[in-house]
Amino acid sequence: MKIQNYLFVLTIFVVTACQTRNTVENGITYATIDVEESYPLLNNPENPSYELKLSFTYPAACKDEEALEKIQRLFLSSFFDETYANYAPGEAMAQYVKNKLNGYKTLEDEFKKAIKKKKSDSLVRFFHHEALFNKVVFNKGGFISFNVHAENYTGGAHPNHTLTNHVIDVQRGTFLTEEELFVEDFKGRMAQILVKNITAQKELDNPEQLKELGFFDIGKIVPNGNFLLDDDGVTYSFNEYEIAAYSAGTINVHVAYDEIRDILRKGNPIRHIVK
Repeated sequence: MKIQNYLFVLTIFVVTACQTRNTVENGITYATIDVEESYPLLNNPENPSYELKLSFTYPAACKDEEALEKIQRLFLSSFFDETYANYAPGEAMAQYVKNKLNGYKTLEDEFKKAIKKKKSDSLVRFFHHEALFNKVVFNKGGFISFNVHAENYTGGAHPNHTLTNHVIDVQRGTFLTEEELFVEDFKGRMAQILVKNITAQKELDNPEQLKELGFFDIGKIVPNGNFLLDDDGVTYSFNEYEIAAYSAGTINVHVAYDEIRDILRKGNPIRHIVK
């Protein structure tokens, strides 16, 4: 299949791949678009290729059309990036795939030179893949918590993984921030709770023991804005190399509402959720 045909084919594919499901809370219906595509360099199946696997869940229907438009833009910009925020979901997916594969195709001249050198070990860098999916983990009380999982490999020692959390205030159609939730000087207290909970999660007696598990300076474990919320509390995520070595993977730390009542801002937007 030629690159120039991808946009047309994907436009058809995403329509047939869409699956919808109704939700009781927040009055929103979601749909999912699944796409798997690949392109071998020089369009030769014997050459290194770019493998792309995407699964995009997004709000597809809501009684409040204006709110739906705002929320949908937030999902699009979070899953792809800001340049896709004003596309329809199917169009965004098709354009994203087309751009990715066209970008990979620019390596073909470099690949030709590498072949001439006849060094097979130098071809590893041409094997690329990307896997991207998102998941709605909380959809209640006027808020949507969802995360985006990304895996990218561009020929290095290992693939890179990123988990990005988001919380949307449905009524406003905006992302919820730490500044809206917590008192002005919350970071010090939250940092202590995060360290304590990670230590307990790893079944250790002392936070200093975390270094033995590949953690860096404990003082760097601070709230990073990468959080989601649910019925029970707030969960922070720390990605590879952020607070620990690659081998530690993504670290998720749950903080119960009971642990943070004293640092929640008075009149905060989630006060009706906090038990």
